[in-house]
Amino acid sequence: MPEKKEFKDIQSYTDEIIAGYAERDALYIDIEDAYLLNEVDMPQKDWVKISMSPDARNKTLGAVRLLTAAEPKWTAPRDKNKDTLEEEIASDLEKAAAMMWTAAGRIKKTPLHYSAALSALLYGEIDIAIISVNELIKAETNPAKKNRLKKIAKKTPIIWEVLSPKVCYPVYDTFGLAAHVVYREMKIIDVENRIGPAAVDQLQGKNKTDVVDFYEYWDETYHVIWLGGQSEPLLMDEHKLPMIPIASAIVEGGDLFEDEYKWQPFLYTTVKSKTHARSSLIMTLMYSNAFATGANPVLVYETDDIDKPLTVDYDTPGGVLKIKRGESLAPLKREAIDQSMKELYQIAQQKSEESTLYSQTLGEPLGGNAPYSMVALLSQSGRLPLIPYQRMISSAITDAMMNGIDILRTQGHRKFKVGTQETGIDLDLSIVPEDIELNATLDIEMPQDEFQQARIAMEVVKNGLLSIERARERYLNIGQSDNETRQIYKEKYVDFLANLEFQRKAQEAQMQQQMQQQQMMQGQQGQMMPPQGPPQGMPPEMMGQMPPQMPPGMEGQMPPDEMMEGMGGIPGGMPQQMPEQPPGMNPEEGLPPELQGGI
Repeated sequence: MPEKKEFKDIQSYTDEIIAGYAERDALYIDIEDAYLLNEVDMPQKDWVKISMSPDARNKTLGAVRLLTAAEPKWTAPRDKNKDTLEEEIASDLEKAAAMMWTAAGRIKKTPLHYSAALSALLYGEIDIAIISVNELIKAETNPAKKNRLKKIAKKTPIIWEVLSPKVCYPVYDTFGLAAHVVYREMKIIDVENRIGPAAVDQLQGKNKTDVVDFYEYWDETYHVIWLGGQSEPLLMDEHKLPMIPIASAIVEGGDLFEDEYKWQPFLYTTVKSKTHARSSLIMTLMYSNAFATGANPVLVYETDDIDKPLTVDYDTPGGVLKIKRGESLAPLKREAIDQSMKELYQIAQQKSEESTLYSQTLGEPLGGNAPYSMVALLSQSGRLPLIPYQRMISSAITDAMMNGIDILRTQGHRKFKVGTQETGIDLDLSIVPEDIELNATLDIEMPQDEFQQARIAMEVVKNGLLSIERARERYLNIGQSDNETRQIYKEKYVDFLANLEFQRKAQEAQMQQQMQQQQMMQGQQGQMMPPQGPPQGMPPEMMGQMPPQMPPGMEGQMPPDEMMEGMGGIPGGMPQQMPEQPPGMNPEEGLPPELQGGI
């Protein structure tokens, strides 16, 4: 029996959790300033041209694009599951997982793994909420909203929401996620949509656009929702779920460091070292000086009379300046951008790349005559800084899917259909082992990488280093190798039947052409021979057995069908039969007995 908790105790515990994240929240503000190009610590003068360095933003977006170049691949590896796991069950689970994840992204209008990758890189943390659509349908009283949820349930029984780590405050212990708090400002109308009828009493009479502090608390037993300044919760129940319905993970950092250093996102080095700030300051200085010097050049007037006023007549377009012989007027020659500024900016850019990603990884050309092997090597090795993010994002996505499946089991939703009516998957969780291992893999791959992986798989199989099944799993991310093998054999069998049909058609056309040639030759012979009457002196009984004469003008043509009876069907009495086929031309020759006669 879980320990009974009071609402006030949960409120106090929540305040302590949020207060412990002050250093992390301050770090998030600095990182967002760099990513969103906010002006920080810039001189505020009229002549200053503030220019923020885009390096931090460009590197982050480039990393996100690399991580989201491919959809997550779902596999139930043979070596991580029991031998008794039926292949058909594993295959259906893989397909269903892919369909549910894709459908949830389409419902949110943003691919879920894109938001997860941006969250991991920008904040160093991933928080994915798991929502059961069937439970929402049960609690909904609005008919229009209920119909909308039913349409969603036909596509996926679970939807996922990638939460912003700025509003999430997870608590970890030795066994993983022990508690989770969401604290953010929300409009009243959003609170009503989030909670439903439970919020009507406390929110009655308030403006729909008013902003309130929204708190949501989860632990292993309780789920509590309340608003700031309220003494009573909107919702406080024992959720009776096997786990907290949120997949949360820290990407880089972790428990090796003190609380304020646990989070070390992708831009941590750039922001903490002030490299981004120095790049922005140097750019601001260079552009300000260049504009001031270029738009308002300093003129040097050489004359013996230094007190003589310099007058320009602007009545003429372009202006006219009259000076004496020997006098001169010219701009002062000086560099608009000092060379030392350029060198400092190059150093800042170099340190920025060392702290994030090299530009060649994102497709920057090397220039000159760099060989393709060098370009490919730099592109591949430049992705090494993203390996921890790729693995942690894959792990978080896997946890979100597996936790969602466990929640469906707990709530009694064991049989459901995923996808459309024609191509959907009927999944029965009662026959899926509870300890099944399902993995999501988010590859940092481009099309040329897939080709390279395929070549590696071919080589290791050819040299007997790996089986076909293991090579497909390791290099091609094909979980159920037997399904792929059956599909390959099916395609080969269809090609074999198509080749047999093609040979049969070719033989028929050849035979028809030969028959036409024979008919033409017989017709020509008939025209060359003069018509002959019946032999003289033949008995009358023999006269009736002679074939009738062809009418005038019909010589050389095929006789009517009734005249060909008894002659083998071919003029000249040739038997009507197909010529003997040479060996190897029979489409059914060499087939097993069960396939002969089916072509």
